[in-house]
Amino acid sequence: MRALRAGRDAEAGTASGTSAEETAAESEQYRIAAPVYDDTEPVGDEEYSQFGYNAPFTKRRNPAKMWSIAAAIFAALAIGSIAAVNYYGVPDWLPFERPTYGTAKPGLELDFPPEQNRTETLDSGETIFRVRGTINNAARETLAVPNLLVVFRDERERPIANWVVTPAKRELAPGERLNVTEAIADIPPAAEFAEIGWAPR
Repeated sequence: MRALRAGRDAEAGTASGTSAEETAAESEQYRIAAPVYDDTEPVGDEEYSQFGYNAPFTKRRNPAKMWSIAAAIFAALAIGSIAAVNYYGVPDWLPFERPTYGTAKPGLELDFPPEQNRTETLDSGETIFRVRGTINNAARETLAVPNLLVVFRDERERPIANWVVTPAKRELAPGERLNVTEAIADIPPAAEFAEIGWAPR
């Protein structure tokens, strides 16, 4: 009985071992290898991971748009600088030679005959330089009248002193004429003659 039972157990063990091996083989046939993903993609000198953190709503840079914005800013600064120099004049701290007189004023005409602009000796014995002339508005609209500048020059025609003349009126109607009279007492000793023009801003 024991031998028979042992034989049966051995047969059962043999049958069980064969069945386990076959089952393992069948499972190996149906086993699918899990795919391996490479989440690192080189971007330039750095590695980019699709599972890494990205800021939301990140906009791509547009070089053409950035250059357009820079050009617009530069144009605005250039136009503003030109307008400021035209209105206020060249700043004193710039290493540029400033013009002696201001730019011409379209529509405004200066008439200062040399024979009426000369040195005079008063009864008190004081010597002055008498400025006489007119400013005429030849335009069809009212124009602003800037200051005048009298420049004294020596015998070599070098500017040695100047004097600003403020007109009695700041605006002239179309066709209106303004008489200008000024007496300058501080005449440089080396002055030989004087010139009259618009004062620079």
